[in-house]
Amino acid sequence: MVFDLFGHLLSQATVVAATGECSRNLTEVEGSTQNLLQDAQVLHVDETDMRVAGTRHWLHVASTDRLTSYGCHRKRGAQATVAMGTLPAFQGTMIHDFWVPYFRYSSDHAICNAHLLRELRGISENYG
Repeated sequence: MVFDLFGHLLSQATVVAATGECSRNLTEVEGSTQNLLQDAQVLHVDETDMRVAGTRHWLHVASTDRLTSYGCHRKRGAQATVAMGTLPAFQGTMIHDFWVPYFRYSSDHAICNAHLLRELRGISENYG
């Protein structure tokens, strides 16, 4: 974008420095977002795989209609959701797919309709 607008390339060092500064500036916002998500009545959670420097990682998401928290972790399971911090303290209704680790949390649970429809379609297509 900088090149398109100004005709100059940014050095890798500038990008690294800007990323670090943005991260430091967002620390308080991330903490506030986490607290608000933990206190929400309904929380949507999901995870998907992604590549980081050629290695499989997992992107964990916790969101409401107004807030979203993303966490990247090398693990998919409870180690990652504990590290992300939102789910262990959450006491509302957690909406998710059928992934077993979510059921280990003491919150109420609801199954995501999109995932439920996908499962039902699969049963219909595979078993008539």
